[in-house]
This record gives sequence, structure tokens and C-alpha cells, in this order.
Amino acid sequence: MTRRSVFVLSLCAVLLGTAVAVAYAPTAGFIISLVIGKRAKQKLDAVRITLKRTDYENGAAKGEPYDVIFTYRSAGKVRREWTDKEGKHVRVSDGTRMLRVDGDKKSVGAADPHLMDALWATGNDEGERSAAQDRAMAVLTAWTVSDTPVSFSRMDGRIAWVVGAQSKQLDVPQVWVDKDDLLPLRMIYPEPAKDGQKPVLVDERLIKWGSSVGGDFYPARRELYRAGALVRVDELQKVDVTPKLDEREFKIE
Repeated sequence: MTRRSVFVLSLCAVLLGTAVAVAYAPTAGFIISLVIGKRAKQKLDAVRITLKRTDYENGAAKGEPYDVIFTYRSAGKVRREWTDKEGKHVRVSDGTRMLRVDGDKKSVGAADPHLMDALWATGNDEGERSAAQDRAMAVLTAWTVSDTPVSFSRMDGRIAWVVGAQSKQLDVPQVWVDKDDLLPLRMIYPEPAKDGQKPVLVDERLIKWGSSVGGDFYPARRELYRAGALVRVDELQKVDVTPKLDEREFKIE
């Protein structure tokens, strides 16, 4: 076999391998279904997360840290509550509507879409899994995350699928999912517009999965960046997978 023949065969093998890789590149829907399947096996009809939050400004901590409690329920329901120097705050969402309470002020409006809210408590029945898939895909649509391309990158020592962008293309909405453990690692999405302003992209990073406190239920640390600057850090304090629930706490009225 001549050197030219070897080169041609090698080139064909590379092209064939590329074609196969492209043909079998997973879609956003397929990746989300894998994540939901993992959540469903854990049978998380409800989970309560306690975090210690620190706000940042100009690279420095702003004020004292404070507790934030997230309670995720199946059917895409979530309750957030925290108290800071401005008073008590509550957010209750069912994926469509949201109750907002800030001190004495109360209002009901459209929910702010978030992937964690959509699927983080997923019951282990077919109807709930299907509903979680619909909720999650609706969030990706609201965030304008494209179904393709799907590329690969690395974060926190993990290989990740990057849904909606090419690797290192960080100026468009996208979601990163650990390829092996099916855990969300990074979410770049438009922050809800305020006072008629144009939405800006925020970069949320979920790191230090597998801690003694959080395991695969929740990352030990969540970081939020706006325009490249760190604005918030949540550090995991406690995970309760069998919380006592009061249905009145999830009413939106």
C-alpha cells in the first residue's frame, strides 16, 4: 500500500468518525430526559435546601451573610424565603405564576423561569417525569437556549455537554450538564428585565457536587456572575429530603 493510499484511508476514517459523532450528537431534549430520569430514581417528591448567601459588589462581600431556604416540590413548585436587612422575602412559584412578598408588599405575576425550579423535585411516576420534561424544555425556550448545537467542555474537573453553544462561546444562553453524572454545572441565561431595561446574561455556576452534605442532591456552592463580576455566592448548609410541608405555604394568591 502506497503512502498516498494510507493518507486517503486515514482521511476517510477521520471524516467518517466526524460524521458519526455529528449524527449521534444528543439534543437538548435527550440530555434533559437523562437528568430527569436520574431525579426520578431518587424519588424526590420534595426537598428542602438551606443555604448561606453572601452578596458581592465590586469584588467584595456586601453586608453580612444570611440564610436562604429553598423548598422544591414535584409539579414544579418551589418556595424561597430569606430575611435580610430590608426585611423578610418570599417567592412561591408553580412554574407559571409567582407570589412575591417583600416585607409588607405582596404581588402575583408571571414566574421567572429557572431550570432548577422546573425539575429539581421529580416524582417517580410517568406523568410527573413527562411534566418535568415539558417544564424544563419550556425554561430552555424562555431562555432562548438552542436545541443544537451540543458541544463539550470541562468545568470543576468534569466533562460537560454544552447545550446551545459551541465550546468557549459564552455570549449566548446555554446549559452545561455533567456528561457522566447528569448534574447541571453551569447556566448562562437572560436575567428578567427590570423597569423596561434590556435583559442581561447572567452566568450561574454550580460547583463542588458530591459533598458530604449535598451529595448529588445539591451542589456545595452556587456562584452568580453578572457582566463577568461575582454578585452572589450560596453555600450549602443542609439538605432535607423528607421535609414536613404545609400546603398553605405554596398557595399563590
